[in-house]
Amino acid sequence: MEAGSSFTMAWALRQYHPTARSGRFPAGHPQSGHPSSVSERGARLPALPRQRVVAVSLKGNSRRSRIVGQTLRYFPSSSAAPYATIPVAMFRRILCLVVSSWCLLSVAAAQEWPRFRGPDGAGIVTMPDDPALPDTWSRTQNVVWRTDIPGVGWSSPVVWGRTVFVTAVVSDGAVEAPIGGLYRDGERPPPVDVHHWMAYAVDLDSGDIRWQTELFSGAPDHSKHLKNSFASETPVTDGERL
Repeated sequence: MEAGSSFTMAWALRQYHPTARSGRFPAGHPQSGHPSSVSERGARLPALPRQRVVAVSLKGNSRRSRIVGQTLRYFPSSSAAPYATIPVAMFRRILCLVVSSWCLLSVAAAQEWPRFRGPDGAGIVTMPDDPALPDTWSRTQNVVWRTDIPGVGWSSPVVWGRTVFVTAVVSDGAVEAPIGGLYRDGERPPPVDVHHWMAYAVDLDSGDIRWQTELFSGAPDHSKHLKNSFASETPVTDGERL
């Protein structure tokens, strides 16, 4: 990525329905529509590639990341369409907390948001109806803070206690600007520049970046769609590990 570049991501906790993208169910899930690694007849399908599992300890002052295994599998579908995304300016990522009063901060503290679409995957905040929560916001209305996050990423933020965790990828080379609208031929060859997979811990009250750590660095070994990023997987946390 060119020096000083980043991109924009807006984040908000909303009454009942927080901002969240719909995702696919994993293979083998009853609603996925895709087979698992073992077919109904018991015949095992070919082995699928594995992905790195990276953990960051949240205890103490050390923020060292480590690869804890090669255990996660993914089940690609050649017929599946790319994720639908909302176009944003990809070279300036800004994490925004949108509130109208301290009530929303209290809600965030009362219920952890440890993974994609929340604690049960429903994307719904379980809470009483509170008129103090905002129904509308803009770049300036009902915004408590805005923080620049270096890099590019489509991953969603997760919250534990008073900390927001986000991920991004920073490239040592230039990044192609996104193209608006719908179009074909969005696949690109794997880049050759070194990429840095980053995790950031942001203070929920002030927006200050408490710490950042590099999870992995190297040239990507696969391509991506122009409208996607290399940091699309939302992190998960139990308050001790990320």
